[in-house]
Amino acid sequence: MNAALITALGSYTSMAQELGLAAGVIGALVILWIALRFGATLMSKLKPSTLFIINKVNGALLLAIGLYLFANNFTAMVVRAAVLTLRQMGVLPA
Repeated sequence: MNAALITALGSYTSMAQELGLAAGVIGALVILWIALRFGATLMSKLKPSTLFIINKVNGALLLAIGLYLFANNFTAMVVRAAVLTLRQMGVLPA
């Protein structure tokens, strides 16, 4: 979660965006607390097939977030490497 927050903060430019991120983090922590607090009760009331579907959806969301972060950072790395290479070759000004 720390890496995602650092990446998100790097792309935000205004205080309102940073406050929105903070509110989102606090909201996520509240939802996490509720899930941990009432998880055992909820699991005893749900069918195994429902829990299986919830696990699959959560896994897909986590994979999508990971791919998004990887794609953004990989693209930035490739662009930076290309610019540095072109500067060394003298194509772009230093």
